[in-house]
Amino acid sequence: MGGVIEHVPYPLEMLNAASMVLSGKEGLVIAEVPRWNCFSSAVQSVFSNSIVRHLDPLGHINCFTDSSLATAFKESNFDIAAAWYFGMDAYELVTQISYLLNENKVIQKVGEYIPAFQDRLDLAKLSDEVVFAGKPTQNSNKKI
Repeated sequence: MGGVIEHVPYPLEMLNAASMVLSGKEGLVIAEVPRWNCFSSAVQSVFSNSIVRHLDPLGHINCFTDSSLATAFKESNFDIAAAWYFGMDAYELVTQISYLLNENKVIQKVGEYIPAFQDRLDLAKLSDEVVFAGKPTQNSNKKI
């Protein structure tokens, strides 16, 4: 479900369907979503007239926090097996500054620092994307 459940009107129904398919089996459900509480959202709030990526309001029906995604997994009978944080927040900031200044040299001058800056944001869990891997809950009392 990479880049999917934030675009559907009923994400819990989608996760419940995956739970039914995996019920009594070994397997994982993977969901990758943009994160609401991240550095890119802060950048977008400052540069609100030029949103070019991340939480484009025309493309996302649902916004998730880590907690709300974890809750959706648990309510759909999945235990969180792993989470990965990554993003393009540093790129977002540099692109917005370059656009604001109408100066492409900003990207040329600081572009080499984007990966290191992004790595720090990812490690601090401030990145704009998260991937959750969930495995079916064993011995659950929940009826699917």
